[in-house]
Amino acid sequence: MKRAGIARADVVVSLTGVDATNLVISQRAKHIFHVPRTMALIKDPKNEPLFHEVGIDVVVNSTHLVLESMEAGVPGRPLVHLMNLRVPGLELVSISIPEDSNIIGKHINEIELPPNSFITLMVKKTGATLPNGRSVVEAEDEIVAVTPEGDEQILYDILTGV
Repeated sequence: MKRAGIARADVVVSLTGVDATNLVISQRAKHIFHVPRTMALIKDPKNEPLFHEVGIDVVVNSTHLVLESMEAGVPGRPLVHLMNLRVPGLELVSISIPEDSNIIGKHINEIELPPNSFITLMVKKTGATLPNGRSVVEAEDEIVAVTPEGDEQILYDILTGV
């Protein structure tokens, strides 16, 4: 790692196909060579808590990525888990707003979201926008939001009007 110039690295990304190898690479980079940011790929979802526990900054679960990609490809699937965030217990989700939702025409600040949930992006027919309190929800908008794990269904119900 020294010969490869790790002392100059701002980020180390370990992408081998073996979780244990990625753990060791990331741990050494973080704790021995003091690399400010580490990222690691894992295959076994059971290993994710361990990676977070030892201080790996970003853990990418390839199993979840494959499942989420498949889930996103299912027609009519209105709630898609995009990713678990670095902060344990928070998730990034995308929700399609159906034509009969009771929030259509409302401003973002008029929608009562679950605690610790917030809208981070609105993808409209005209393109993506960063929402503000005055942003208006339209049918077929894609709402990207951060929400606590377990509150996805509540957020979905609020945004879709179910």
